[in-house]
Amino acid sequence: MATEAPRATELQEALSAEQHTDTCHTTFSLEGMSCASCAMRIEKGLKKVAGVTDVQVNFATEQAQVTYDPTRTGLEQLMQKVEAVGYRASVVDQSAAHSLSA
Repeated sequence: MATEAPRATELQEALSAEQHTDTCHTTFSLEGMSCASCAMRIEKGLKKVAGVTDVQVNFATEQAQVTYDPTRTGLEQLMQKVEAVGYRASVVDQSAAHSLSA
């Protein structure tokens, strides 16, 4: 039993280390939304893009905050997806967050 706890801790650390990757956070200014359903449509569309890990679209501020893996997708692809669902997007802010594994 005493050896099970260290093994569980090692497994948890290994899984945690695999999950730490470089991610980018981008804020888009959105055009063309007329209701909350528009915001939901954009959010659902962006979530379908490979590499996107989080999306929050705010109808009131007309902005979308997107977290994504830059090795799987990029700004052009994200903006094209917004246009594909019928709206316009332009980059307001972009930053990279580099996670370090322990």
